[in-house]
Amino acid sequence: MGPADSRTIELPPDLSALERLAGFLETFGTDHGIPPGPLLQVNLALDELLTNAITHGGSTEPIEVEVGLDGTRLRAEIRDRGRRFDPLRDAPPPDLDSPLEERRIGGLGIHMVKKTMDSVDYEWTGDQNRVRIEKRLDPPPAGRGPRSDG
Repeated sequence: MGPADSRTIELPPDLSALERLAGFLETFGTDHGIPPGPLLQVNLALDELLTNAITHGGSTEPIEVEVGLDGTRLRAEIRDRGRRFDPLRDAPPPDLDSPLEERRIGGLGIHMVKKTMDSVDYEWTGDQNRVRIEKRLDPPPAGRGPRSDG
């Protein structure tokens, strides 16, 4: 991914990993002074992408999630070795026009990811799905930057 400051977590291909992912992202956000709003949006997007990788991808290998901060851009990448699936091209568009009780299930999560992130990109590399998301942050207030504990 290449941001100036990034961290990676390896998660089991199991929905129990969602809680670990949220804690990992919260710690990253606290350490870097990231506002709660954008951090929550990135967390929800990663939650959706990880859930899709686990429930539809069929991978039995760990899933890697990398988050990074590059200036005022919060970036994340999720990598899994499940079935090849491009959520930007292969996910059916959600039905936003029919009455709620008539809508088919599915499609809203990827729609939400696309609408809340400033950038969403997919790539199949070797034997790995890679989905990258990016959320622009407002510049920090004067005197406020990444937390330093040293």
